[in-house]
Amino acid sequence: MNTTATVEAYQGSSSLGDVYGDPVVVKGRFEGKRRLVKRPDGSEIICSGTFTVRPDANVTMKSRVTISGRAYTVEEVLPAEGLARTDHIDLLLS
Repeated sequence: MNTTATVEAYQGSSSLGDVYGDPVVVKGRFEGKRRLVKRPDGSEIICSGTFTVRPDANVTMKSRVTISGRAYTVEEVLPAEGLARTDHIDLLLS
C-alpha cells in the first residue's frame, strides 16, 4: 500500500449540497485505469480508477477521496473475500 489519500465520509445532503465528515488519512494502492461499472439501479458509469484499501477502512459510497490533489467520488465499494475474512476493499472512483 504505497498511496496516501484523504477520505471524507459522505454523510448525506443538505440544501447547500453534499455533506462530508472530517478528513481521514488512509493508505492504499491506486490504479488509474478506466473501467465501465454498472450501478445497482442498472445505470452505467465510467470510473477513473480503483483505490484498494485495508478491510478495516471505513469508506462508503459517495465518499470523497483525494489522491495527489485530485478529488474523486466513491461509486462502488467492493470487498474482496479471502479464505476466512475480507482481504481488502476495492473502491471504484469517478
